[in-house]
Amino acid sequence: TAEIFRRFSGGLLHRRSQIGFFLNESAVGVYTIAAMAFELASQLIFVVRLNLNPLLTKYFNQQNFSSLLKLSRISTVGMGAVMAFGFLIAYLLFPIVVTLIFDDPVYLDAAVPLNWLFLSLIIASGILSFNMILTQCGKPEWHSLYMIVTLIINIIANAFLVPALGIAGAALGTCIAVVASGFLLILMARLLLGVRLLF
Repeated sequence: TAEIFRRFSGGLLHRRSQIGFFLNESAVGVYTIAAMAFELASQLIFVVRLNLNPLLTKYFNQQNFSSLLKLSRISTVGMGAVMAFGFLIAYLLFPIVVTLIFDDPVYLDAAVPLNWLFLSLIIASGILSFNMILTQCGKPEWHSLYMIVTLIINIIANAFLVPALGIAGAALGTCIAVVASGFLLILMARLLLGVRLLF
């Protein structure tokens, strides 16, 4: 529980610091409401990853690549369905909860970035449950490069989209980075490990 809270708070502060370069404090506050829901939902990836990591190592050491492919497909479909259900609940409850907690209706504007952020989880959460595969299979230096490239994609996307679209651009930039990181992981696993994920 402590580890999940640390990752949740750390991810939220990191996201705030990034968009703080492009938005005023009021807009950052609104965006933070959506980011909190996003970070909370993202913890499911962390929990699933903890359970998958031993299987990744086991199957890779056994050269059981067909089981890895099957597992990645199950994870993608299952996690996508769970995140879609979570988005439905968030979509229905969000205006009610925000109205109860905050007096200022401006916080309802967080619904738009929330949509983009959840879309990224619906698309990529399943494959991102495998994002420790490079480290688990003996390529930790490539995992570091993978994380750096994902961060760079996020920064570049924010630099272009936030000035034009505001908090919606911040969320869209994050959505692009999250989905791109999923495809990048699939590519790196194939090239570096000979492992097929998803397809």
